[in-house]
Amino acid sequence: MTYALKNAGTEPCDKVGDAAVQNIVNRKCTNFMAASWIDPDNNRIVVSAMIIPYQDAATASATTRS
Repeated sequence: MTYALKNAGTEPCDKVGDAAVQNIVNRKCTNFMAASWIDPDNNRIVVSAMIIPYQDAATASATTRS
C-alpha cells in the first residue's frame, strides 16, 4: 500500500496536543515539525510523526527523561 502525505510543516510547541507529549516537550522547544500520511482509499490518518529539535543532545536527553 502507498500512503499519501496529507500535511507537513512547522508548528509552535504549544500545539503539541496530549499531556504525555507535553511532558516530553517540557517547554524547551519553540517549534516542531509534524507530518501525517493517509490511506488514500478512506482518507484516514495512518501515520503521524513529530520531530522536536533541541539546542543540543544533552538538553534533548534530559528533556526526554524528565
